[in-house]
Amino acid sequence: MRYESAFVATRAELDAAIGEAALAERATTQAKQDYFEAVQKVALAEPGTPGAILRPYYDPGAQRLAQAQLAVDALRTRLAQTGDEVAAEVQAAANTTSGKSSEISVWDQIVMFPGTLVEGFILQGVDTAVGVWDLTPGPYIWDELFNGGDSWTDSFGEVWPGIIDSIVNDPGGAALEMWNGFIAADHWDGYTGGGVGRVLFNGASLFVGGGGVLRGLKSLKGLSAAAKLRAMTKLLSSSTGVTVKNGKVKINGVDKMTVDELADIYNDTLHNMDADQATLGKFVPKGPASYEQIAGKAGDAHFSLDPSKWAETQKKFDLTNNEMYELLNKPFLNEIIEKKLPVRFTHDPNAQKGTSLYKELQYLRLNGYEYDPATRFATFEGN
Repeated sequence: MRYESAFVATRAELDAAIGEAALAERATTQAKQDYFEAVQKVALAEPGTPGAILRPYYDPGAQRLAQAQLAVDALRTRLAQTGDEVAAEVQAAANTTSGKSSEISVWDQIVMFPGTLVEGFILQGVDTAVGVWDLTPGPYIWDELFNGGDSWTDSFGEVWPGIIDSIVNDPGGAALEMWNGFIAADHWDGYTGGGVGRVLFNGASLFVGGGGVLRGLKSLKGLSAAAKLRAMTKLLSSSTGVTVKNGKVKINGVDKMTVDELADIYNDTLHNMDADQATLGKFVPKGPASYEQIAGKAGDAHFSLDPSKWAETQKKFDLTNNEMYELLNKPFLNEIIEKKLPVRFTHDPNAQKGTSLYKELQYLRLNGYEYDPATRFATFEGN
């Protein structure tokens, strides 16, 4: 129904745009005919007389035709976006229902309960051992010695202060994180016995060495990640085909990266985000006319990632240019839109059709911005 409604509305606007284009073409045809007749009259007129003066050709339909074409392009983009969003919602719904425990029959739950309970108990023990190990200097020393990692004193030195900082700054979130860890909140989608086994281990470990408590504290290392999760989920809410579940970023149902990984990359793209104006434009390799050079000198908010880092990210996470746009460009635009910042374009986006710059302008337009080609500024005018 949603796509059908969007199609009907878009079709009506498209018919209007096509009608405007037809009127523009008629005006152009008439202007050409008038100019041709004027040329003939000038050729027959006596030199030096007023009739021998030929006025410059003017096409009254050119601007109207260009505006109609812009309208058609915007409508196509809107319809395509709606279609992609509906497809993503259908895919997300399929992914959501595909893993539910309701697919496991009651009889299977009963038969498998003893075995999965033991399995859950053992797996939780392993997870706890790993969690406690992560709170010691051991893994950081190993990483430095054998993997060429950073100094273990620097890496380990961030662990406990980070946990304490998480508790102080977000005690409610800390308590919720520890509670979710205790009840094994992420492990109840399949066999119930697995979840019960994990909870039994956590309960027992509270009285034997406090391992469960330590593992719960280890989970607080991710509270900053929990904040990232909330922020990135909001920024990605309009990204086509992108969903966030259990700390993972999925594109069309396929795991691509963790929220932590995306947040770190995304933060690297942001510059001068406290500015009162943003700049978008065309990237010109090592050129002073490149948009990020102009934005940097002006102190404008802008989105930019080193080309080598961009290519590295695409290769590492197997991302297309369009997927990079949905994961990185669009969240930046959402931040700009939320702040209602005016946006300066260093290059004419209408001359860059098919590029991310053109898509950025269309997205701004869909969210209440109006673009002035004369000044190359887009300003928020309201939805």
